[in-house]
Amino acid sequence: MKIKSIFFIAASLFLTACATAPEQATRYSETDIGLPDSKQSVFVIYRQLVSPVAYSVKASVNGQPVSTLPNNAFTWFYLEEGSHDIAISWPMLALMPGERYEVDVKPGNYYFLEFSGEMMVAGGLTLTPYSVSDLSVVNKDDAVQVLKNCCQFVPSSR
Repeated sequence: MKIKSIFFIAASLFLTACATAPEQATRYSETDIGLPDSKQSVFVIYRQLVSPVAYSVKASVNGQPVSTLPNNAFTWFYLEEGSHDIAISWPMLALMPGERYEVDVKPGNYYFLEFSGEMMVAGGLTLTPYSVSDLSVVNKDDAVQVLKNCCQFVPSSR
């Protein structure tokens, strides 16, 4: 019984550590976000506090990595017109499935994609924690409000 308690406490401490943006990272309101034009759109992916918080997630477009997002972070990049597969993946240690979102991009627009989730516990004789995550398009006004209050910029490789 004592070993189980020690293991649970150690695991809890490990999982409550938090992946965060670098200290020098700029806030959304301080970051120069690109302007869409007649050939491409601006795509912003952001993540607030999403469990398990100890891990950053990797964002990719059409199978190519674009950024690693810790908690309370965002990145932006240009996307050309057409259909694109946006994916978020966790490190293997997180034991979490990734999320995918297929988006049909029209030039001249801003797109905001939020990676969200929450930690839950299944009941019964044994309590089993699990996480649920989601990728969803958010309208520009709502996304900008969230980004101004939460997030720091992590550059993309795109």
